[in-house]
Amino acid sequence: ESAGAFLYFWADFAKENLNGEKIAKSIFAHFKGIINYFNTKLNNALLKGINNKVQLIKRTARGYKYKKTSPP
Repeated sequence: ESAGAFLYFWADFAKENLNGEKIAKSIFAHFKGIINYFNTKLNNALLKGINNKVQLIKRTARGYKYKKTSPP
């Protein structure tokens, strides 16, 4: 509850006093996800790290071709 109230206050403050309409829109767009983080303390950092490793392997493997070996 308090995190939601604070987040709403911060977005409203940024919109009015800092001329931060873009910041406020971003906060309101991700409001539910931010609150869920405070409730569960879960995020997707581990999945993003694994995806980064997979993409690195794919980039490294580019250019290699699969050779079929024929029986002697």
